[in-house]
Amino acid sequence: MKKVFSILMALLAFCSCDKYNHEALENELNDLKSRVAALEEWAETVNSNISALQNLVATLQNGDYVTGVSPFSSPAPGGYIISFVSSGNIVISNGTDGKNGAGGKDGANGKDGVNGRDGANGKNGADGQDGLSPQPGVKQDSDGAY
Repeated sequence: MKKVFSILMALLAFCSCDKYNHEALENELNDLKSRVAALEEWAETVNSNISALQNLVATLQNGDYVTGVSPFSSPAPGGYIISFVSSGNIVISNGTDGKNGAGGKDGANGKDGVNGRDGANGKNGADGQDGLSPQPGVKQDSDGAY
């Protein structure tokens, strides 16, 4: 009985070994977290610009008008300040270039396909009719004139 129990314990210990690579899963999770953080930052910028554009439309609907547009470069990434007669200024910021993504894995090589077969030659067509050669000469009209 002790021998059977020892064998079962050895099998249990062997089967409970973890063969899964948790490091790869953690790396993918960290990559996804950084991508979500970048998307959240981008969403905040876009929402800010949308709000500025909504203010611009509301100002124009109220009869206000633009008195000037001036670009700015600091703070980065820069943008434009739009000045109005009575509504003040609206700031529209430029976006920034995104980071390059990580290199993807190469795909598996394709398998060789079956070579196509050549088709059989077609049948010869029927012989054509002989062509007419021009006949030089002078033709006489119905009244006898040439």
